[in-house]
Amino acid sequence: AQIGHPGQDLAYVYNAGHTDLDWPRVMRAYRAAGGTPLSDQELLYFRIMMLGRLLVTLNIGPSRLFTGEVRSVRLLAAETVFRPPVLKQMADLIESYTRQFGPGASA
Repeated sequence: AQIGHPGQDLAYVYNAGHTDLDWPRVMRAYRAAGGTPLSDQELLYFRIMMLGRLLVTLNIGPSRLFTGEVRSVRLLAAETVFRPPVLKQMADLIESYTRQFGPGASA
């Protein structure tokens, strides 16, 4: 959790574990505890934002390897293993957001 819009934290949790969570149950518990309800549009927006943040983070490790700040070649996994599926997921979410909420989307 961090200071800021609650959508950031919820999107982080959703992106990390929605396939293993009963998301409606999570949201019921969140609202029962006083959490701010999010619209589908807000959740999708913050999911995209959090993936963007993850992609920036995936850039940092390998760049530090090449500057000599760290020595673990395992950081190259960020480039070859993690980045492609995250980029694909982000592209899919942006397409979904545009289809649902972009210009010309049904209200």
